[in-house]
Amino acid sequence: MHRRPPHTFRKTFALAAVLAVGVVVSGCGNDSKADLANGKTLFIAKCGGCHTMSRANTVGTIGPDLDDAFRQSVEDGMGDTIQGVVESQIKFPSQKLYPSSLVMPPDLVKGMDVNDVAAYVSYAAAKGALGDIGGGTDGKGLFKTNCGSCHTLADAGTAGTTGPNLDNLKPNLAAITKQVENGGGGMPAFGGTLSEEQIALIAKYVAGVDGS
Repeated sequence: MHRRPPHTFRKTFALAAVLAVGVVVSGCGNDSKADLANGKTLFIAKCGGCHTMSRANTVGTIGPDLDDAFRQSVEDGMGDTIQGVVESQIKFPSQKLYPSSLVMPPDLVKGMDVNDVAAYVSYAAAKGALGDIGGGTDGKGLFKTNCGSCHTLADAGTAGTTGPNLDNLKPNLAAITKQVENGGGGMPAFGGTLSEEQIALIAKYVAGVDGS
């Protein structure tokens, strides 16, 4: 049985970071045009079987753990660099890894989908699983921590744009509970990461505010 060479993927990503400088420089500002919901959906479907990334709830082990690979870059605020590296890896994956089963297929996604996936990885890497990042014992705190990065809700002071604006949508208690538990439309299911009590607190809070 072949063993994966130690540090192979870290070296690959380090090299890609150097090669991607041109991509980064020309690609700065692309985040505003990226569809993060589409990027997440594509990442889970196309990349999650090989890569671990907690925010996407993927646990692949063939490729590098993206939380580990990009942790230092996230801490250093190098989001544009991360996006450039991921775009470069998708478009020009290394063909020199051994065994060949470790080689990432080219063109897993194409066109603007490359930008969406790269922007999502830049946004999500090393952020931790949504349901594991706390938020207290009240509905407002839980919402702000677990949902606010994707949803706008004036009462909570959140301005996320990946998911629907809840001030405009005004969902009822049953709809909120179902959506939080089961996910859908690019939103992850929280039924396995938040308790029934936590979900109920979030749903009651969101249903009880009108955005005024």
